[in-house]
Amino acid sequence: MMRYYSCRYTDADDLLSVIRRQALKAGWNVDFFGLMKSGDPRLGLQMHLSKGGLHFGLRSFSELDPLKEVFVSNANGRSGVAVHAKTGFDPALAYAAQPGFQGASKCYVETGEGGTCYIFSSDSQFFVSTQHQNGRFSTLFFGQIPTIVSNSGGQCVSSTLVYNTGYGYPLFYNHSDSFVVSINHGQFSGFDGGSRTVSSMSYPVSDGYPTMLPKSMTYGQVGSLTRSKLLNCDFPALIPVDFLTLYAGNYSPFGGFSDVFVVSLDYVNPGKVLEIGAHKFVVIPYSRKGAWVDETVSLFNAGLAVRIDE
Repeated sequence: MMRYYSCRYTDADDLLSVIRRQALKAGWNVDFFGLMKSGDPRLGLQMHLSKGGLHFGLRSFSELDPLKEVFVSNANGRSGVAVHAKTGFDPALAYAAQPGFQGASKCYVETGEGGTCYIFSSDSQFFVSTQHQNGRFSTLFFGQIPTIVSNSGGQCVSSTLVYNTGYGYPLFYNHSDSFVVSINHGQFSGFDGGSRTVSSMSYPVSDGYPTMLPKSMTYGQVGSLTRSKLLNCDFPALIPVDFLTLYAGNYSPFGGFSDVFVVSLDYVNPGKVLEIGAHKFVVIPYSRKGAWVDETVSLFNAGLAVRIDE
């Protein structure tokens, strides 16, 4: 079960500080926390985390960020915390010049002008969700995706929002802007943003999700399964979140999240604690609430239910 923490935050810098405190409690190493290096055009704070071979860079940004003019034109991403996967930390290098820095992924959690954050953490996983203006939710994941075979990859970042777009994506959508994962097996070794991954959601007979953004109602298993009262004693079912990768006809050994499920929001209020038997869950929307997204995703009205340790 995941550790759960919730609090108010005032801006992107404040949220980054909250993430820092929770990362320390979860046993992560904070290799650096502070301002950008002199000469780096980025503004805001940066933080570099590491644990057990995992390395991530996070930074706050706001409307003062000179690199985000395109965000303004899209009315999106005006303030938030971005995350990037990398392979190491060098204090002499700028934020985006860190070893193995994956700049293609544009993952971030939007902060707005303050709100409430919900942080779920395990030994190697972090979900950060914010609720800000007009009830909007934004969610970010970084950490290790569960693997069936050890040392087969799994370092991952994903989010429900990406830079330079007005769209909201589900977590783990297989596209380099909103997703990157490390793969280590015979056919490929390195970070992949979607060219070597495929979700079982792309097959009509499968129910693996939310690893692909549905483009057609023919892929409606997410909505229909979470609303099936036959699966969970007259209550909408908790469907495990799983993840598969495919390369050269071979699936990479990624497993499922043991504490993260998909649930219908028909009967559950986001941000509230849901009790089923002896277990407690906190539910966050599957995609951003209150903003236009792919119409078929909106119809699902699905959320992520995270089992918490209380």
